[in-house]
Amino acid sequence: MQQMTSRVSRMFGRLVALAGVGLLPLAGASAMLLAPEPDAIPRRWQVDVKMGGLRLAQFKQADGSTKAYFYLTYRVTNHTGEDILFAPGFELANGEGEVIRSGRGVSIEAANTIQQNLQNSYLEDQISVLGMLLQGDENAKEGIVIWPANQMHLSEVTVYAAGFSGEVKVQPAKDPKTGESVAFPLYKSMMIRYKLPGDLDSHGSEPFAPDETKWIMR
Repeated sequence: MQQMTSRVSRMFGRLVALAGVGLLPLAGASAMLLAPEPDAIPRRWQVDVKMGGLRLAQFKQADGSTKAYFYLTYRVTNHTGEDILFAPGFELANGEGEVIRSGRGVSIEAANTIQQNLQNSYLEDQISVLGMLLQGDENAKEGIVIWPANQMHLSEVTVYAAGFSGEVKVQPAKDPKTGESVAFPLYKSMMIRYKLPGDLDSHGSEPFAPDETKWIMR
């Protein structure tokens, strides 16, 4: 699994570099100004994306313990007027200071079981979905992303999804070590916030509907 994760990271990095999209790469800088807002009217390419509800899956382990995972599905369609290199990236913030990249800490067995239970032969995991996204409804892709649910007492989680827009803005900041002025790229990303009931241990597979969805620069 560790080799698989490393391979995914390398592939994702190469595709992001080619596509000109991705997640905010540097989080250690301080004194950042307020992030700019996305353009009111998109000036770069932007695909159509429909996010599904956030779901929870729980599995009994051999030692009798339970392992839980968050997952969601999405559908993306290219109406930009040109084929694009599609390299999405997803992170989940649980409101307790933990930010998790999708796929990390997810066993192959759990991922396969979740995907099989959905009974959707069109679903692609975060590896197979990478690549060219051709134009038109007939070439739409459906994807699934999964995260470990490391905490089972949460009031909300927020999903950040990048790679669905080519909009990039430069954010000035101060390097905390040298004090010199530096600039970081911020990428247009979709933020989806889900309200949770607090105690998730007894929650079934019913999806949590998005409480807030908006575009941000991140």
